[in-house]
Amino acid sequence: MMKQILENLQNWQTEKKDKSAIASILKIADYFDINYPNADGSASYHFYPALELVKGEKEDVTQLIMYMISKKRDTKAFLDTYKGDWNEVIRKFTVINTPFGEGKGEDDDTKISEKEAMERKMRWSKEIGAWVEKNEVFDVFDLPMEDFNFKDSSITMQGHFGMKEVKVEEGTTFTEVKSSPDLIILQTNMQLKSQAYFDMAKLSPPFKNTQYQEEFALLQYKI
Repeated sequence: MMKQILENLQNWQTEKKDKSAIASILKIADYFDINYPNADGSASYHFYPALELVKGEKEDVTQLIMYMISKKRDTKAFLDTYKGDWNEVIRKFTVINTPFGEGKGEDDDTKISEKEAMERKMRWSKEIGAWVEKNEVFDVFDLPMEDFNFKDSSITMQGHFGMKEVKVEEGTTFTEVKSSPDLIILQTNMQLKSQAYFDMAKLSPPFKNTQYQEEFALLQYKI
């Protein structure tokens, strides 16, 4: 299991060097279901994009997946200790693809407002290609524990891809607003038939410093 996880993460690192190829994969990425056993006291949870080769009848297919692990467990010390049990602490989620221009209407099942969540989802397929051309492609999303609910069994969760507007300081007097990849958490209460949207995701890279990068231990392993 450890070898397979590292191979899939390495596939992402290799493919993202080809900006055209990785943009084609990301443009149709829509959402993934989140099934994580329970909270473990972590301040946040890490989501790593990866690429899995799926055997097809005629040829292999590249499938975008996401690996989820708590910040508390995403350390070299912990992962080295549990090398034979990575499948118990790292969850794999298959990303559901939606072809460009389809399935993006107001009836999509997608704590920001529903209107803002849908606007961000709409921008994803339209803007992610241009963003990839100008930026280093991300390796991980860091989401705070407040975005999740692991206690209520009536609540299901999904991660939805979107583009949000962020302010970037240019010099000392000007702040530019740019679009940045986003991961929106949708919580659906099956009993109350209500939905809520949460978004405090941090994107990496860029890494603020070496210590910050070392917090993401999965990036330190090599096949």
